[in-house]
Amino acid sequence: MPVSTERTTFSLDVFGRYLANTWQEAMDSADPGRRPDARPFDVIVICGGTFGAAFAQHLFALDTTRSHRILLLEAGPLFLPEHVQNLPMPGVGVPPPTSIAGLRASGQFPNAREEVWGLAWHGNQKFPGLAYCLAGRSLYWGVGRRSSCLENSRAGLAPLGQTSRAATSGRLPNRSASTRLTTSSPELCTRRCVRGSWTGCEQAP
Repeated sequence: MPVSTERTTFSLDVFGRYLANTWQEAMDSADPGRRPDARPFDVIVICGGTFGAAFAQHLFALDTTRSHRILLLEAGPLFLPEHVQNLPMPGVGVPPPTSIAGLRASGQFPNAREEVWGLAWHGNQKFPGLAYCLAGRSLYWGVGRRSSCLENSRAGLAPLGQTSRAATSGRLPNRSASTRLTTSSPELCTRRCVRGSWTGCEQAP
């Protein structure tokens, strides 16, 4: 049974319906019995959070012939199409640090905070948690702190148009954290230095 585009009181979820697929749809796309052009996936990336989404996009960008199929598995929803600071959405941000014990004491556990944030472990330090959605915390890079080109230069991240030390040393280069779910690519977060500022990721002092 095909999944239809879901309608809420406020919106029609076209982004979610056509940028993502159900597990069954992904499996059907690899079943020659259902379509003649079906092929198995060449790469399966498990968890599409902060690093999984960027890794899947990196693999896709390296495949200049577009001959490999990449499946990105993420249990969370497609929450935002790009960085939170690029959207007029007041009230959706990073929650304050807390603990599971604190959430239980206040009656908030296990409910999500700020729509998608949750804690996955107990610890002796308070922590905002993890964003359980596609691209994870990369949707919030820079929120609540100031980033500078000097800081990121020391970390090996290059200005726009230049090659970073991370790229030349064989580690994942700094690039836009976009991803592909079977066919399409939502732009998520850009972390590149342009004329002394971080586009889409700098929080004003």
